[in-house]
Amino acid sequence: LTMEEAVGTGFSPVQMLITAPDIPGFMPGSAPLFIRMIADKGTRRILGAQVSGPGKADKRLDVLATAIKGNLTIDDLADVDFAYAPPFSTALDAVTHASNALRNKCEGLVQSYSPVELHTKADNNENFIVLDVRTQAEIDLLGKLPYRYVHIPLGELEKRMDEIPRDREVVILCKVGGREWIAYTHLKRSGYSKIAILEGGILAWPYERA
Repeated sequence: LTMEEAVGTGFSPVQMLITAPDIPGFMPGSAPLFIRMIADKGTRRILGAQVSGPGKADKRLDVLATAIKGNLTIDDLADVDFAYAPPFSTALDAVTHASNALRNKCEGLVQSYSPVELHTKADNNENFIVLDVRTQAEIDLLGKLPYRYVHIPLGELEKRMDEIPRDREVVILCKVGGREWIAYTHLKRSGYSKIAILEGGILAWPYERA
């Protein structure tokens, strides 16, 4: 099901988009996958999924289709012990990352926005600022979002926390999303309440960049 179909069917759906490599980055041919998963908040049952990107998607689609057919929950799928070897998977498979990320969102452990949702917030002139925790080299290579913006590499975050405003929502950005979760924890521990992450990082951003 899509989000719209899930709502129309009577579920209370929650979705999450993640970016993850199909195989480890040190392996030739490693490429990103974009996985969007939808689950019912009450039952935690997996309702739908999409996989795209240049990485190898067939294995992940098969796993997700089987999970949906078998009425598995995000907890079931997060605990599956997938086969591992560098030529065909990362140590924790992309589906595992997607399941854990969606589980965290269902449990209220993180606030997040999909690229579409953040783009809509900007169009509506909502009061947020982007905190980019990438390196300058990554910004030079991939660009940045064309919104109000603070750049603090993750390693400098705790020393430069006073540069981040507390009077508006802070949306955290990195390349694929992993550092966003770490920065989210730092800000939460430092008393920031209006914080969120951009799902999938800048690699999943389909709109204009600065």
